[in-house]
Amino acid sequence: MEIEVGNFITAIENEDYHKETITARASDVDSMGVADVMVPVIDKFENSIKDNKLTQIELVIDYADGPVFVRLESGIINLPYSNIDKVDNFFNGLEEKVPVVVNLIVESPKLNASGFRIDTLGSVDEFLANPENYEVKIAGNIAEKIAVIESVEISEEDTNN
Repeated sequence: MEIEVGNFITAIENEDYHKETITARASDVDSMGVADVMVPVIDKFENSIKDNKLTQIELVIDYADGPVFVRLESGIINLPYSNIDKVDNFFNGLEEKVPVVVNLIVESPKLNASGFRIDTLGSVDEFLANPENYEVKIAGNIAEKIAVIESVEISEEDTNN
């Protein structure tokens, strides 16, 4: 899947992309595991990009002291849709045709100093060619970040007791 830079920017600015939000509780992550909680997110993302749609599927995990946001976005660079105004700075022109990539975004104030992490996992074409490998990659990546977030929560609880 490829897209012209200008067409990508216009689509995101006009919110002309598939967007869905799914919610889960922290207890779902604890009881089911990250991989199982991510299944509907990954399935919806895969089905949407199969139809050549730009896509943003968000999982909001409700923790007692605030939500964790996990998003899969199809993009052209490792910037979230919310930073669309900066995308054209990284390309030679708006007519340049570029591959669409899969970005995994995690947001939580407890994740790191910026509260934000984005990882480009590969191209949409690679994802569609081998979705099972990407499911494992995505679940592992998120599990690492959730572990960091939960360890910060535990250490804060220890400090407060």
